[in-house]
Amino acid sequence: MNSEINFTQDYSYSVTATHATLGQLGDGRLTFGPGKGTTLQFRLSTLKLTERQTLDEVHAVTEAGQHFTLFDCQFEQLFLSCEYIVSTETTDAFVLAEVEVLDIAPWFFEYQRIEGKPGAKIEWVNTPHEINASLTLDDKNLTFKAYPHTTIDQTNDGHLIKDSVLFSIESTSALSISKVRRYTTDLLALLSILLGTPASILSVGIKSDNGSSSYAFFPYYEPESDTGTRKKGSQDYFLKKPIFEATWQTIVQNFFPSELRDPLWLRLSGMKRYKDFWEYKVLGYVTLWEAYVSSQTHSLGKKTIAIPTKAVKRFHEKLDKSELTLSNAQVQGVKDLADSVFQTREYTLQEKTEIVISQADPDIVEIINLSSDAFVRLRKIRDEIAHGDIITIPPDEHPLLSTRIEKLTLLLTYFAFIEFGLKKDDFLACLRSTWNRMVRGANLNEAHLDKVTGNAEFITLTSENLLALKPVATGQAFCCFYRNDHGDVSYSLDDTKTYFAKLRSNTLGNNPDYNEVFNNHEKKIRYVPNLYFEDGQHNLHFTAVILFE
Repeated sequence: MNSEINFTQDYSYSVTATHATLGQLGDGRLTFGPGKGTTLQFRLSTLKLTERQTLDEVHAVTEAGQHFTLFDCQFEQLFLSCEYIVSTETTDAFVLAEVEVLDIAPWFFEYQRIEGKPGAKIEWVNTPHEINASLTLDDKNLTFKAYPHTTIDQTNDGHLIKDSVLFSIESTSALSISKVRRYTTDLLALLSILLGTPASILSVGIKSDNGSSSYAFFPYYEPESDTGTRKKGSQDYFLKKPIFEATWQTIVQNFFPSELRDPLWLRLSGMKRYKDFWEYKVLGYVTLWEAYVSSQTHSLGKKTIAIPTKAVKRFHEKLDKSELTLSNAQVQGVKDLADSVFQTREYTLQEKTEIVISQADPDIVEIINLSSDAFVRLRKIRDEIAHGDIITIPPDEHPLLSTRIEKLTLLLTYFAFIEFGLKKDDFLACLRSTWNRMVRGANLNEAHLDKVTGNAEFITLTSENLLALKPVATGQAFCCFYRNDHGDVSYSLDDTKTYFAKLRSNTLGNNPDYNEVFNNHEKKIRYVPNLYFEDGQHNLHFTAVILFE
């Protein structure tokens, strides 16, 4: 018997435990499940172990004959706690882990659909294919694969087709169960950062080096609870699937050996699960940001203070007047030593931030648009929280704090993408056409995003002309504008009414001749789906514009 272990379920068994050297250890209750560890509580009458005794492997058998192997165990107060459990009797040597990941099927199967007629012939098209990446890590040759898995279950009403996503970790030589856990949790952390939403484990199937298969369990985050809101769609995930397919090898090669992997990227992925007090969210993300910018500015050493402090000047003066028998060279050496100690200081977080931001792509910085003042405010709140101070925040600042946190999260995600080997264009593509919560909450500079990605047309006007058009910018589509030979633009209410009348009468085709629609053959008339009028500092955005030139 070899039962599947599901990371979303609780398990409890009456078992008899044995050890290869100590023999039978006794009877007890074995429990494990999401959000808790694996423990074996012995009955007092069968107590055989001593306090704090450790055991590498313990074999447990249920009353129904199910075998388990418990790894890295410690006994304390009637409880044997263990780090890992495997659903068979085995040794600590595995060559394959197959991880079923929860809640990412809409992203992985985004382009799959059914073609044909029911009752005649139907077929799946655009079925996802297997994606591979290989690297050498910890002297092991590893392959990380992602592939689809489809099951068909019979129900009372017919058949239920379930699509799921499997990631496998395969090694040419045996891995310990601790390595299986590390690579699995690292993989889920990577997916959480890339997708901009927590990735959770449903199950971990493993294969030992002797070919036997089983399931493993170890403590991991509880999956996100189903709140009854709408199900996730493909646009709720940050990384676009085609980018994932094209760059998986690059991502794997850069992420797993990275010095920033633990703790920075693991903690960033963990923060995506946090939904409680906003104060701790500020504390977490600002601290992660500080860790990242410190890692990027570590080589700078200390900052030199250009103007000598009064204390250093007094030290120089007293040294010159002292009766110490020092040569001129020795006096200067002491002065230089004092200068190096007292005229340098650590870079502040704000200075580190400015250095890192200055090295980032200016378009990305402008699109995310986290101002220096906004970051300073976040840092001050973080410091107040860390020191247990009373935090006073005006009511109108609370929405701003939420937006600023998402902006900082997005900045961290951008730098993570760069560290993983992805490019600016990859990140820009992920910002477009997404319902990802991180992006929607960041209040991006959409105008600059549209400009950089070429998703809109921009027309430069004078400030006076732009101000005159401001009352028209109400969000209404199908506005009509005239642009004269001097580049000035004016709004035409009459033509706008004419166009709406044509729309209501359903007399417009799919590709209308706008000169015929408006009975105007003197102007070049064109349809602009996305248009900005700008003056260099401000802009007005219109959609579905009819432009007369």
